[in-house]
Amino acid sequence: MLCPNCNAELKDGAKFCTKCGTKIVIPEPTPEPVVISEPANAFEPVPAEEAAPQPIPEAAPEQVTAPAAPQPAAEAAPVAEPAPQEAPAPQAPQNICAKCGNVLAPNAKFCVKCGTPVAAAATAVPQTVPQEAPQAAPAPQPVPAAPQPMQPGPAPMPGPAPMPGQAPKKKKKGGAGVVVLIVFMLLIIGVIVGGGLYINSVKDEDQTAIEYIKSRFSKDSDEDKDKEEDKDSDKDSDKDEDSDKDKEKEDKDSDADEGGKEEKDDKSAAFVKEADELIASASSNMDTDVNAARDDADAAVDKLITALKNGADKTDISEKLAKAFSLCTKANIELAKNIERVTLDSAGYTQILSYKDDLMKQAGVIADAGLEADTAEWDEYEQGLSQRARDLYISKINEIATRSDWSRDEAWNLADDAYKIKDSNGKPLLWNEDDLDDPLRLRYEYSLAWIVQKRCLNGVADGTMSETDAITTINSVLAETDYNLVLLRLIIIYGTNQKMDMKPYENAYNAIVTKVRDTEGFSITNGTNLSSTTSADYTHFLFFNDLSGNEEYRVDTHNGTTAEVRAWIRENIPGYFR
Repeated sequence: MLCPNCNAELKDGAKFCTKCGTKIVIPEPTPEPVVISEPANAFEPVPAEEAAPQPIPEAAPEQVTAPAAPQPAAEAAPVAEPAPQEAPAPQAPQNICAKCGNVLAPNAKFCVKCGTPVAAAATAVPQTVPQEAPQAAPAPQPVPAAPQPMQPGPAPMPGPAPMPGQAPKKKKKGGAGVVVLIVFMLLIIGVIVGGGLYINSVKDEDQTAIEYIKSRFSKDSDEDKDKEEDKDSDKDSDKDEDSDKDKEKEDKDSDADEGGKEEKDDKSAAFVKEADELIASASSNMDTDVNAARDDADAAVDKLITALKNGADKTDISEKLAKAFSLCTKANIELAKNIERVTLDSAGYTQILSYKDDLMKQAGVIADAGLEADTAEWDEYEQGLSQRARDLYISKINEIATRSDWSRDEAWNLADDAYKIKDSNGKPLLWNEDDLDDPLRLRYEYSLAWIVQKRCLNGVADGTMSETDAITTINSVLAETDYNLVLLRLIIIYGTNQKMDMKPYENAYNAIVTKVRDTEGFSITNGTNLSSTTSADYTHFLFFNDLSGNEEYRVDTHNGTTAEVRAWIRENIPGYFR
């Protein structure tokens, strides 16, 4: 049997679907009409004519909604009115289901067969008590039929009517009591049977309710289980989808990585190709256009570094970088030499240092890329550069100072220009400040003394400087110039004019002259009795000429000072002014 709502398979006789709870309506076979028997002690009407006994006809099965009424007996001929008889006790009415015709237990609230509530649909069928027909003569009471046991289902059939022609038996004395007893027993039996039926029906109802509740719980449980399974399935599906998406993303990322790698490879190959072309151009331009060669070499280094960043093989790039950097170094050195050939002043030297800075930046970029740049070639050039610059300045100052009519401004400009060439810490590059006898330093001090002398003379002469101002200016540089005799002679003149005590300056001047004569055998005079080998005027005394130093820097073998004399002056002359 299948549920009409959800098509779930059900047990035979189930009243509710255990899956969805739908009430099951089972077509019931049409019950046979229920014939309510006459009371046992009722009198049958006596027919006028005897007739053969007729069997009780069976009604054709059909759907009934209410029990059929009892068929009336054939109209009897008028008979003599019988003597009044005592009416039998009425039977209790029976309940019949209005829907299926099932006989119900007394006080039943619903049909145990179809479940229809009795209060709304069942109608008690009253028992008809036939009226006593008038009889011509008192007829004997028929013998009451023996009571039959009650069965669930149709009501008991009436006993057979008395045979025609059979004289009715007289009512025995005490028959009414027997009838009452029989009726009482029948009621007791009916109560017992009805009670059993009622209990069974209640059990059936309870069982049905329990089955229904179980079915609902089972349905809810099944639904919950289905929902959980659906959720798990959805989760698994989501996981699968997420997994698929992750895999798809990984594939895309992998494809993107591969695509990016291919793109990088293409780019790096293009940069390497450009670098090769620039290296070739730099090599060919080195002899004809060194500036273009330098630019090509610099660009080649940049291209190769970019190729490395795009995944080029470091081993392949390393060799090309070394060649490009070497060309760049050679070009910068050649440009620096061109400056030296023209003039190696502070501007030229600064330009050469800018070439060095650019080259060292390139070396730093190469080092950051994990490769090594060889700067030994430039380091070697730079070491010779400072020495060449020193020699150049010394030779130029020597040439100026030994002229018969030499330019103090020209000598000072050279010396000051050499001093301007400094390192990153602000210290002079061309001489060591800690070495007081450095050849270029001695020439710087000599040139400073002479330029101060000129400015003071010109300033006092044109009125832009007083003699007092000139004295102050000279005092500010006396120690730095190792107490040059030219400045000592000028300050004595200005001080004497200003009526100042110039004895300390005169004593310092005479002490130096005496020390040079006694140590070196060379006399410093006021322009009289001069000898090229033994004496010189103080204005032409070559204080910077180191008679005990490098012979390559000497401009005279007699006119000059030794390291011993200079050391004595620095140690003793400051004492004259304390």
